[in-house]
Formats: sequence, structure tokens, C-alpha cells
Amino acid sequence: PARKQTAELLVRASAGSDQLEAAEATLASATDDLEAARRHHAATIEATGGQEVIAQAVGLIERAADLATRVAALAGHVEEAAARARRAAEQHEQAKTAAAALKDAEGEAQAAVADAGRAADDADSALHAARHESMAVTLRKELATGDTCPVCAQAVAEVPPVRKVAALERAEKASQTAHAALTEARGAHTAAAKAAAGAAAEIGALASALESSRKMESDAAAELAEAKSAEASLAGELAELVPGDDPAGEIEARRRALAEASALVEASTGRQSAARTALDEIRSGEGQVATELVQLATTVATLAGQLGGDLRPSAEPDELEAALGELRRLWESAKEETVGERDAAGARQAEAASELAEVVGELGLEGEETIGDARQRAASELGKLAERVEVLTARIAKFEDLEAGSAEAVARLDIYTTLADDLLPSRFLKFILDEERRALAALGSEHFERMTQGRYRFTSDGEFDVADLSAAEAERRAESLSGGETFLASLSLALALAEMVTRTGGRLDAFFLDEGFGSLDPEHLDLAMEGIEALVGGNRLVAVVSHVPQLRERVEDLIELDNDPVTGDTVVVRA
Repeated sequence: PARKQTAELLVRASAGSDQLEAAEATLASATDDLEAARRHHAATIEATGGQEVIAQAVGLIERAADLATRVAALAGHVEEAAARARRAAEQHEQAKTAAAALKDAEGEAQAAVADAGRAADDADSALHAARHESMAVTLRKELATGDTCPVCAQAVAEVPPVRKVAALERAEKASQTAHAALTEARGAHTAAAKAAAGAAAEIGALASALESSRKMESDAAAELAEAKSAEASLAGELAELVPGDDPAGEIEARRRALAEASALVEASTGRQSAARTALDEIRSGEGQVATELVQLATTVATLAGQLGGDLRPSAEPDELEAALGELRRLWESAKEETVGERDAAGARQAEAASELAEVVGELGLEGEETIGDARQRAASELGKLAERVEVLTARIAKFEDLEAGSAEAVARLDIYTTLADDLLPSRFLKFILDEERRALAALGSEHFERMTQGRYRFTSDGEFDVADLSAAEAERRAESLSGGETFLASLSLALALAEMVTRTGGRLDAFFLDEGFGSLDPEHLDLAMEGIEALVGGNRLVAVVSHVPQLRERVEDLIELDNDPVTGDTVVVRA
């Protein structure tokens, strides 16, 4: 073997054990650091409560901030409501005072009307008397004692004396004045009464406004008290979860501590992974070195055998190095023997040449020229044959390589063809859908078996055929089920589909189920309704199309449809 490569191999072999030991120590240290980081992380989670407690505390702090804002806003509303109530009370009191004054004015006006009425009555009486006296003066001119009075139809005992006519005029004027005063007093009383009634109405309106303002103040105060109570309760909950005067600061400190612990675990994991990778590389290199040492030991043994020696070293570097020294000694000895044999062969060649000359002479040939020509032709033919053998050998080797490559290419082509076929959009999607259909059939079978009281399940091939458990699991087409059984099958699949979508983080918000209740007995109808209620329980819209009265009695929200007798159109009867 080449001395340089052999020396390098032995150096690598001796250094490999040191590198392996150092790599194993590094991995052990990284593993210890990772365990310490994990223990620190666990202790930090225990001390901080973990992300769940931190998230809960952050939620409480945000809610507390919202409540504080709400309490401040409600306090402002309470102040505004109190101010409005005070203004309404002041306006109400002012209106009551004004109304009392207007009521007094009304009373005074009414008294004035009474006084004016009495004055008018007195004036009318005086006017009547004055007119009577005026008539007597007129009649006196034609009357004499003993005549019949034209007014009273009695005999005049004495003719009255003559009085002044001016008194009648004064009485008439006084009566007019009194009646004018009465009309004015009545107008003033009407105006005063109207003003008092308006003031009373205004008092009523202000009283309603005052009551409304006080109720708004009371409602705002109650809402403020409720918000403060909620704020105090939330503060207590937050204090229990995060003690101290600065919950936000404490939560931020916990969050930093947890993040640092997580970062330490991640960094330690990276160092351990790097140390393990380095160790694996060193071990891989050690394996390569060991393989090369075994090959070197085999080569040494083979060469020693060719040189007439018997060396069987192990793959240990020290033993191999000693064996290589012995192999060099055998080679030197063999070289000396070969030189001696070469000299002996030269002597034998000279002797053979002499013998050849004798043979040529005996054969009668022309000597060296004829022999040379024969030797040249033989050498030429031998060379041509050797070239042909070399060409054919190369072709055979090439054909063997091509045959091996062709077999490997055909095998890889088969693999790639199968993989390409499997990864076609339609087939890959079909593969995914087949898996989902089988999962849906398995989950739906649990609901179907329960709703049919252990009679039916779906087949496991995802084709949604039915296995009749009451008939030794005989397989039936879904079309062979009755209307009610078909509905239970559909409902089972709907429940399973909702569960599967929910498990993957998705959501189905609406289901529409058409008929199928007519042939179900009350017990199966109850099971069907339980399934529908389970769908609704996920805050979904479930619409059921049915003609069964018992179903309508158990559903709160109904849309009843019918056909218009004239146009035949579908119309909503009630909803």
C-alpha cells in the first residue's frame, strides 16, 4: 500500500478515539444542560402559572381596564343625570310658584267679577227705579185723585209729586258703567283662569320631566353601582391570581421569565442536537476508518502471502504498523531474490540463443532474417488479437454497465411511474377523499348504530353501504333502507361530518334535512330529534323539511308553506 495514504490512515485511526471521547463528553454536557434548562423551564411554569395563567391574567387586566373606562363614563352619566334632575326640580318649583301666583290672580279676578256683578245689579235696580219714577211723572199729567191707574189698575189715592228727569239719565249712565266694568272683570277672570290652567299643565309636564330625570339618575346610579361591584369583583379575582400592587408589571415579568426559560430550552436543544450530529459524524468517520483498517489488514495479509510470508494482522493500528514493517522486510527480501533470478534468466537466455542458432542451422533456414520475419508476423498478429480482445473486453464491460444501469433505470422508472400516477391531481385527491370517506363512515357508524338500537352500521370501505347487524352483518345497499331508516343514516352522517370538521378547526354553520320522519315510531323519532338537537347545540342553523305534525309540535321556529289554489305558487302561510 502507498506509504502516505497508509500513514494518514493510521494517524486518523489514533486520533479518532480522542475525537470520539471529546464528542461524547460534549454530548453528555449538552444533555445535562438541556435537562437543567427543562427543569428550570418547569420550575418557571410552576412559579408563573404558565401561559394559561398569564393569558387569563391579561384577559382580567384588559377587562379591568374596560370596566374602569365604563365606571368613569357611568360616573359622568350619573353627574349629568343629577344635574338634569336638579334643573328639572328647580323648574318645577318655579312653575309651582308661578302657578300659585296665577291661581291667586284668578281668585282676585273672580272676586272682582262678583263685585262688578253686584255693582251692575245695584245699578240695574237704581235704573229700574229711576225709570219707574220717570213713568209716574209722565202719567201724573193725565191723572187725578180717584182715577184708575193705568199701571196697577187701582184707584189713585194721591197724585205723586213731580221729580227731576235728570235722575233717570244718571241711573242709565251708572248702569252702563257698571255693566262695562262687569264685562271687563269677566274678561280678566277668563284670562287669569286660562293662565292658571296653562301653568297647571306646565307643572304636570315638568313633574313628568322631573320624575323621568330622577329615574334616569336612579338607573345611572344603579348601573354605576353594578359596574363598581363588577370592578371590585374583578379586582379581587385578579388579586387572587396575581398578588401585588402592579399586576400588569408582574404579568410582564412572568412573561419575560417564561420566554427566557423557553429560549434557554430551545438553545440547549440546539446545542444537544449539534453535539449529537457531530458525534454521529465522528462515529461515521470511525466506521469508515475501521473499514479501511480492515481492508488494509486484508491487503497486508494478501501481499505477505504473495511474498511468501504469513502475516495475519488485526485491524488495530499498532499491530498493522508492525505488520507493515514486516511486509516491507519481505518485499526487500523478495526484490533481492528477483534480481538474482533475473541474472540467472539472462544466462539462460544466452544459452537458449546458442541453442536456437543450432536449431536454425539444423532446419536450413536463412538465419536471423527469416526468424525475425516470422517473429514479427507472429507479434503483429498477437498485437492485433490483443487489441481485439481489449476492444471486446471494453465493450463487454460497457454492455454489462449498461445492462446494470438499464435494470436500475427500469426499476426507478417503475417507481417513478407508480409515484406519478399516485400523485396525479385526480388520484391523489381521490386517495385523500377515500381516507376521509372511510373516517366519516366509521364515525357515522357509531351514531347510526345508536339511533337504530344496534341494528345498522356503515361498511368500512367508505362506500356508505349498510351492514345489517341483525342479519350476520350482511351488506345492503343504502337504497334498500326505508324512508325513516334513510333519514337516520343521513342524520348520522351529518353528525359525523360536523364532528370531523370541528376536530380540524373548521366549522359547518348550516344543515338542511328533508323529510324522513313519517315512518319512524315515537322512540326513533325521539332519537332523531336528539341528533338534530345535538347539531343545533353547536350554534348551527338546522332546517328540517317535513310533513309530520308531531315534528312541528317539537320545533319552536316554523315556516309553514302551502300552494296557492289559484296560481299554484308556493306561499308562506305563517312563520
